[in-house]
Amino acid sequence: MLRGDEAWDERWRMTEFLLFRERVQDFYQKQDYWLLPLFRAFFAALSFFSVNAVFGHGGASGNPLLLLLLSGLCFFLPWGAVPLFAGALILADLYRVSLFFMLAAAFVFLMILLFQTAFRGGHAELIALVPLLFVLKIPYLAPALCGLFFGLMSFAPLALGTFSYYFLRFLAANAGKVTLESEPEKLVNQMAEIFLGFFEDRGMLLMIFSMVIAMLLIYTIRNMSFRNSWYTAVGAGFSALLLFVFAGSRKGLISISAPGFLLSLLFSVALSCFLTLFFHDADFRAAERLSFEDDEYFYYVKAVPKRRPPAPFPSPSKEEEREDEDEEEEEKGAEIVG
Repeated sequence: MLRGDEAWDERWRMTEFLLFRERVQDFYQKQDYWLLPLFRAFFAALSFFSVNAVFGHGGASGNPLLLLLLSGLCFFLPWGAVPLFAGALILADLYRVSLFFMLAAAFVFLMILLFQTAFRGGHAELIALVPLLFVLKIPYLAPALCGLFFGLMSFAPLALGTFSYYFLRFLAANAGKVTLESEPEKLVNQMAEIFLGFFEDRGMLLMIFSMVIAMLLIYTIRNMSFRNSWYTAVGAGFSALLLFVFAGSRKGLISISAPGFLLSLLFSVALSCFLTLFFHDADFRAAERLSFEDDEYFYYVKAVPKRRPPAPFPSPSKEEEREDEDEEEEEKGAEIVG
């Protein structure tokens, strides 16, 4: 009896969740004209404040009014404006610290833009989202988001976003080391030595590699047609991340706190599963296999319906209520006569 009650409670909770999801989706579909720009402005504000949190040199990124103004502009601009404004804030801060670092950073940002354009991956907002997830201590959510909800070519902005975060940390740590008092030849040698050390950072390269491999693994498995492929993809992707990060830690390439890393990974797994349940809840128990043909091909299709809340029972109309009352009166009359 207890098991039956627990099963009924579970079905009731699932029905309530499905109804809540339907209401949220209906509300978004009706109000997306202003909800999407509002979300973009909020995302831009978080990204700009995260730049100040990592860079920490004050200046343009330390001015809250300027950051809010730029966030308001992003309300009217496309998603690509967010990483562009973030890059402009970084360059403005670097100009106050070191002109040569600003020029070098501008060249690197130009290379990032060219790589993003060359791969035509779209989703330039990911270049700003990935550093934000690093600041929020949940960077391992990024490959899951890209693999589950974006296309195959999103590996490019994922890699560039990871690179951008490490580059921002590098700028924050080394921007004040180069001064104008140095001779031009010594200055160039010093800059080359500093930047060469950054590009040879094997920890950064390992993190980019592990992020991209996890994303490609998640994307590949979630496109397969077996049951619960999305949840299997999440498990496989995060298992690969766990393997790569721990291997890098054992080799001394990455310095991590094991409890913090595991907590971040578990939270990212839970959030990925929740997003999958919210946006891709397929009812595999009701799957059907269909076949049809045309003049050129035979088609064999596996159709998996989306999980929907059960339809409410229709309320009886007034005419049906009157008919029921008449039938009850006739039955009572027949009993009296009998």
